[in-house]
Amino acid sequence: MREKTNSMSDNLSFTQVKKKVFLIPIWQLLVGLIVFAILFVVSDFTSAIAGLYGSLVGVVGSLVFAGMVFGFGIRSGQLTTGRIFKAEAIKFLVVAILFYLAFAELALPFLSVIVGFFATLIVFILALLMLFR
Repeated sequence: MREKTNSMSDNLSFTQVKKKVFLIPIWQLLVGLIVFAILFVVSDFTSAIAGLYGSLVGVVGSLVFAGMVFGFGIRSGQLTTGRIFKAEAIKFLVVAILFYLAFAELALPFLSVIVGFFATLIVFILALLMLFR
């Protein structure tokens, strides 16, 4: 007999999903601090700050998305695909602006910023895979 596979909606309430989604930026921030420490030890302070900035780009992007989808007094019945797409588009715009600031205005080292950002991106992907399997 075939077992029924449970989807995210079968197992978790709106409130539970909301709590888990808002945990992801916290994990990303912790990884960002680790990236900062590693870059500080193996390189210099400027690279460490750039890595932390790249990590914060990922954290801010995740917070923008989570806030638009689950924050601001939204209840479970109001969660729509359109809201999710709009939040993702604005997240993309915010991340693009933060990268522009990093490279064009602040002239931060490219590799350090990208390492910090990709570290938080990996955390994001792993968190989604582990939390919502």
